[in-house]
Amino acid sequence: MHFVASLRDIVVSSTDIDADLARAEVALELLDALLTDDHPTPQLSRGPSGALTIEWLVDGCVLVIDVVSPSDVRLWAEDAAGSDVFDYELNRNWEPSDGAIREARDFLEALAKGVRHRVQLRGL
Repeated sequence: MHFVASLRDIVVSSTDIDADLARAEVALELLDALLTDDHPTPQLSRGPSGALTIEWLVDGCVLVIDVVSPSDVRLWAEDAAGSDVFDYELNRNWEPSDGAIREARDFLEALAKGVRHRVQLRGL
């Protein structure tokens, strides 16, 4: 709920509501493709360029989605040592079966093992 409320607050306070609505739509589509109830809960913020940044931080590992626009999305991850795990640029035509999405989903599965307190996002 906190994530959805944060997303709503970003869009409502926007100076460019059309751009932020488009970013929010992509963010929600990506979350739908990536998340299960067992995955860690993401955090949301606005980047300096106006991008929506979705971030998971667990045991020093990080997974980040930067939604600059519907056709400019970066999906990247680092392990606890700070080494790159993957780094993808997604365009508007990505599919839930894409390798980048599968790799991010697998990374979230691994992160889920380190989560001590879970907040379920589905079924609300």
